[in-house]
Amino acid sequence: MSKGLLILLMLVCFGAHAKGELDANEKKIVAIIHQNEKQEIEFIQKTVNINSGTFNLNGVKKVAKLYDKSLKKLGFKTEWITLPAKMRRAGQLSRHP
Repeated sequence: MSKGLLILLMLVCFGAHAKGELDANEKKIVAIIHQNEKQEIEFIQKTVNINSGTFNLNGVKKVAKLYDKSLKKLGFKTEWITLPAKMRRAGQLSRHP
């Protein structure tokens, strides 16, 4: 995941699109999103094409590794949390304090 996708998600979550006209900073953000659109779509396609249903532990871990790599490129610290075997769940990727 690159900065473009992260910025797009932030815009959607925080309703920046609801203001009407974009200011200069918002126009820069939109330009970055458009510049990286192809790569972002490819990333999303790659992740959704991995069989990562709840009980497919290897698939869940593969998807987590992709997001882990992308988040680390953006400066985030993450950790993999392994769940007890009796839960039959792969675990989860989490923000590291």
